[in-house]
Amino acid sequence: MLTCGVVQISNSRGFGGQRIEELLEGNIMKTKTEDIMKIIDEAIKKYYLKPIQIRDKVYNLRIFEEDEDINFFQGFLFSEIEEKSELSFLIRRYRIPMGGYVPRMCLLIHKNCLFIKDYCRNKLICKTLEEIDCSFISKLNKALYEPTESNFKELLGVSY
Repeated sequence: MLTCGVVQISNSRGFGGQRIEELLEGNIMKTKTEDIMKIIDEAIKKYYLKPIQIRDKVYNLRIFEEDEDINFFQGFLFSEIEEKSELSFLIRRYRIPMGGYVPRMCLLIHKNCLFIKDYCRNKLICKTLEEIDCSFISKLNKALYEPTESNFKELLGVSY
């Protein structure tokens, strides 16, 4: 359930009626970095945590799909990025390996923006925190709680 005014986001899969105490103007939510981080953290905390190293930095990968037969484990990489060069590398130059523990979806917060990169489709979206509305939060929650191809496509605006 997602309501506007005072926003309440709940999900039958465990979000548990977590409240975000931000007033909406029209249908645009004035969110803060901490609010978005809290929404994403809450959604992905149920997945197995595996630290992975990319370049010289360790990131937390939340595994949502495993195939041990072919040694392929997909997950969400979520991080707040301080340096622009690190952000640029992760969204433009980083290529996922063909096996092992790999990020399928990368969710990065840098300054006042949320970057979401789907490494399998090589699709990137960027939203300023002021642009994030009820509809986008709903799509994001659905993709994080139910990581399926159709939910990823809906989140990223990919047509069939």
